[in-house]
Amino acid sequence: MRGSAVFFLAFTSTNRDIVLTALGKPQQSPNAFSNVFRFPISDFFEGRGGVNCASKHSHMLPSFWSGRENKENIQMLQRPLVIGHRGSSYNLPEHTLASYRLALELGADYIEPDLVPTSDGVLVACHSIDLNITTNVAEVFPDRYRLDVSHSGEKYSGYFVQDFALQEVKQLRVRQRIEETNARTNIYDWKFDIPTLDEIINLLEEWNLDDGDGDIIGLVGRNGKVKPGLYPELKVPGWIFEDSAIIVEDLLINALRLHPAAGRLFFNPNHFPHDNFVDVPRMSYGPQSYVATRPFPPLVLQCFEGKSLKYMREKIVADVEHFRGVVPPSVLLFEKKDCTAELWNDVDIANADGIGPDKHCLLNETGKQIMKEAKARGVAVHPWTERLETKFVLDTLTDAMMETKYLFCNVGVDGLFFENVDVGVQASQAGCSCSKMQDWGWIIGLCMSFIAIGLFSSVYSMRRQKFQVAETSVENETAAIFNNAVYS
Repeated sequence: MRGSAVFFLAFTSTNRDIVLTALGKPQQSPNAFSNVFRFPISDFFEGRGGVNCASKHSHMLPSFWSGRENKENIQMLQRPLVIGHRGSSYNLPEHTLASYRLALELGADYIEPDLVPTSDGVLVACHSIDLNITTNVAEVFPDRYRLDVSHSGEKYSGYFVQDFALQEVKQLRVRQRIEETNARTNIYDWKFDIPTLDEIINLLEEWNLDDGDGDIIGLVGRNGKVKPGLYPELKVPGWIFEDSAIIVEDLLINALRLHPAAGRLFFNPNHFPHDNFVDVPRMSYGPQSYVATRPFPPLVLQCFEGKSLKYMREKIVADVEHFRGVVPPSVLLFEKKDCTAELWNDVDIANADGIGPDKHCLLNETGKQIMKEAKARGVAVHPWTERLETKFVLDTLTDAMMETKYLFCNVGVDGLFFENVDVGVQASQAGCSCSKMQDWGWIIGLCMSFIAIGLFSSVYSMRRQKFQVAETSVENETAAIFNNAVYS
């Protein structure tokens, strides 16, 4: 029980074994039983999280992902990661402490804040630099609208976060971003403010405090305990610098230097058995510092701009005093239009440890080649974003759960961003349920069908024969009565 836990309308208790969702229904928290599914990390990278595992719905999948070539590995050796996209943003307004807290309650491995700067140099969580998309800024500050923001030769307008000081941003309230589907509730609109990065780290520190020994975070899944990490994204740092001269990368590095818990949470050498991280062989996912036991690191940095990732890595490596040789891995993000064979040039330039493509990049022949190359390079693949509404699901699949299992089991991704964390946790923990029996399933099913048809035919024949005997008996009896009546 956490006495100082963040409290909001979706919760009536801070008991880590009970979740009260936004729908108000209590259910057993995944945290209570997820330990069973955390296998050695080395197995995960050797098995690629179940890649090539056949799906029972393969007849509904694109042809290049189905077939016997995808049935070589029949067991998922480690469950894929569940990344809470902007928290649990289907249930609650995105990028709020409430949304992040709900993602933790539902069992996310990471919470993912998008970070943008205020005019006084504080990082806050918001998906867009235009505050008008998810806040009531137009109502609170109607005269702060700008028409002259330039980027790559284009002009933009809006209420831009880099124009507002922190104390002004804190006056705003947030709403549900996706409202056009009618699937998400707006009952929590305007109840939560925009959190700072410091506040998010405080929440994560509190969540990762052990009730017994007081040990703090360590590594995700360390000692079989659920220890979620932070997966922040820097939003358009080049654009922000072009408009305001604010270097967002430096703000993030300084925040990680100065927060009193950051060292314990993210840069604690005691969590690694090697003193000299440089001499440790590089692992499949992450820099040298995380190789020893192949754990998932508690901090992952992501961005669409490779030069930002490279800049931050160099700064962190150079600052041994604060970061003590612990270098968080970086993930380079890609939009669908950029998912080509050339993306690996960008990965090499950024020295990235993973890629985060739009999930649609992996749903065609190009996607198969991307996964093949990622496996050869030892690069993690964390696509975005899984949403519950069917309008966001691949047309050939029926719902988000089926699409998730397809990405986990057929495509073989290492993790996935979810706005419905509960769906991700359920699919990740269920595994791929593959066995050799599955290869023979269609034969067994066909045989069972023939047996069922045979039994039905036999029963029908016996009943028909019995009916005919009874019918003949009735006819004979009727004839006898008739004859007696005529001749008597």
